[in-house]
Amino acid sequence: MIAWITENIITIAVCLVIAVFASLALISMLKNRKKGGKCSCGCDGCAYSGSCGEAGKRSLEKTN
Repeated sequence: MIAWITENIITIAVCLVIAVFASLALISMLKNRKKGGKCSCGCDGCAYSGSCGEAGKRSLEKTN
C-alpha cells in the first residue's frame, strides 16, 4: 500500500488540487445563488431573463 502511494504521489496531489478547486467553485456558485444569483452574462438575449432574480430587480428600478 505504501509503495503504491509513493509511486502515485504526483497523481494523488493533482487530483486533490483539482478536487479543492472544484469544491471552492461549487461553494461559490451555491452562495451566489442563495444571494439572488447573478450570472456573468447580461440579461439581453438570455432565455431566463424573465424568471431570474435580476429581472425582478430591474422591473422595480424601472417603476421607481
